[in-house]
Amino acid sequence: MNKLTPEQIIFVYNKVTGQNYATDSPQVNLKKIKSINEEAWKHTADGTKYEHLNIQSKAAVMCLELSRQKPFPNNNLKTAMLASITMLELNGIYIKLDDDTARQLSSLLIDCNTDYDELADWFKTHTLKSME
Repeated sequence: MNKLTPEQIIFVYNKVTGQNYATDSPQVNLKKIKSINEEAWKHTADGTKYEHLNIQSKAAVMCLELSRQKPFPNNNLKTAMLASITMLELNGIYIKLDDDTARQLSSLLIDCNTDYDELADWFKTHTLKSME
């Protein structure tokens, strides 16, 4: 499975905001980003039987933690959404993100009661595996 590195997460943030922060920028909490990334990759299920769900669960952990821990000065929600979608796409899982699904995803992230399983299930419902 392919994961996003902390540097790639910062790259996503820079794309979202139009900024050009580096890993050593004081505006970026690199330690928090590394911790979030490690947490996402700790959550594992049976790698063979549940591989498709596994990456969605990892994307859910990363998405929720980036949006809640706020490692950037602003646009954490957008960065969380785009980083998780990018991670899914790196693993051949695609989401059709129209206005309605974007609103649903942002509502889940704003809701403090959303848990990892609920978001992973949402990703499962709104994504499909590449046919390649």
